[in-house]
Amino acid sequence: MTAAQQGQAVPFGFLNPVLYKLHATGAYHDTLPLTSHSPALWRAVYCPAAVCPLTLLATSDDQNPNMIGYTGQVTLPGYDNMTGVGTPNGPAFIQHLRQLAG
Repeated sequence: MTAAQQGQAVPFGFLNPVLYKLHATGAYHDTLPLTSHSPALWRAVYCPAAVCPLTLLATSDDQNPNMIGYTGQVTLPGYDNMTGVGTPNGPAFIQHLRQLAG
């Protein structure tokens, strides 16, 4: 949002309605469930004790409530419960946001 706001003459203000209008415009990448074909780097983040207070393995998209570290993350085509609409698609997101909010 900050990058899109930069250089604009007027503040965008409350953006929630605009963010939902951007759904299905190319402004977002659709967050999809991880599969066995997903790159391994997308599945978890490891932080050793030398960097974090203790050794940490944060897994992503663990849709099994019995799994240690379960976050409740749900991803389906067109929906995810973390962002609701997906992840910003760089310059396309900025361009679409400026068009609707600016």
